[in-house]
Amino acid sequence: MTFQFTALDHQQFNHLYGLSDEALARQGVITEIAKTPNGYPCRVSLALPEPGERMLLLNYTHLDVDSPYRSSHAIYIRDGHPSGYFAPAHIPDMFSLKRVAVRALSARHHIQAAELAQGQQELRLCIERLLDNPTTSYLHLHSPTHGCFLAKVTRSCQTDELSGG
Repeated sequence: MTFQFTALDHQQFNHLYGLSDEALARQGVITEIAKTPNGYPCRVSLALPEPGERMLLLNYTHLDVDSPYRSSHAIYIRDGHPSGYFAPAHIPDMFSLKRVAVRALSARHHIQAAELAQGQQELRLCIERLLDNPTTSYLHLHSPTHGCFLAKVTRSCQTDELSGG
């Protein structure tokens, strides 16, 4: 089974890119400068920032549905970065070392299973196992310690190598 990682669409954050710290604070957004290369995972690029990059910390409704599981949480995005695109079955590098909570959601947006995975190989097996269940519609990946949303994973209908992109 082939799966697809989906980053958040940067266009929904364009109005925040490049604003002053004060203007962002008026909208409830905090700016931070990345101190280490392994923190502040960006939900738009699905990459870790370089030390010194400006990060925007904001609340984001990642499960904006009519369900008891409707949810929002704090996320980081890299200021000014476009959305990352990943070929089917590719796991973004930011998931190489991190432990990840994987939640399987139904078409009604109910959590029907959840697992922890660490490293790309374990995460790959977890994703494939959870998506193998026909009642799973999609997966949400979260930080197991802070609970922050990281990414969405769906089944990919493409099995051939992508051209362009």
